[in-house]
Amino acid sequence: MKSVRLAQGLDKDIEDISNLIYETEMHPEYEWGKGTEVEMRKRLIEMLKEKDNRFALDNIIVCKENENFIGILLSAEGKKIKPLTFKSDIKLLPMQCNLVEKVKYAVFNIVGGYLFYKECNKDEYYLSNIAVKPEYRGKGYGNMLMEAGENIAREKGYKKISLNANNEKLVKLYEKFGFNLEENSDMKMIKII
Repeated sequence: MKSVRLAQGLDKDIEDISNLIYETEMHPEYEWGKGTEVEMRKRLIEMLKEKDNRFALDNIIVCKENENFIGILLSAEGKKIKPLTFKSDIKLLPMQCNLVEKVKYAVFNIVGGYLFYKECNKDEYYLSNIAVKPEYRGKGYGNMLMEAGENIAREKGYKKISLNANNEKLVKLYEKFGFNLEENSDMKMIKII
């Protein structure tokens, strides 16, 4: 792993980043709106190209070995996640297929998500997505990305990091990293750093 490096996501990484984010997202229609896979992937790529939203490259660390893309860490400060998500949703709204889908997206994602859903607290650094390409899993790259998230959180002055596990298997995995299950309803996990 001597030639492995972690770095800020760049424009040249967008295709690899978008593929990995899309493939690991359980509910892509919730994130990017209803549509075909091609339409949702296109919206995600647009968000990666944009500044100042939750999917902006500024929020993404990539892991590479030589120039081989391995994985990503998508993260954000707890005090910024709601505003970043709101900006993402506002940018995604006009990309929806038709008026009915725009209204549904506005009601469920923008109004409902912004007012009623809380991914993390303001005093937590939020790890939104840690993903490694299948052929690189089990080799310690996820650990490197997790450590990078912790280091970023510390640098920014956070004492806690949080994430939402998607299933029981991930809960068990994150417990090995020192996370504790806080809210069973959405599998929110916290780690004191």
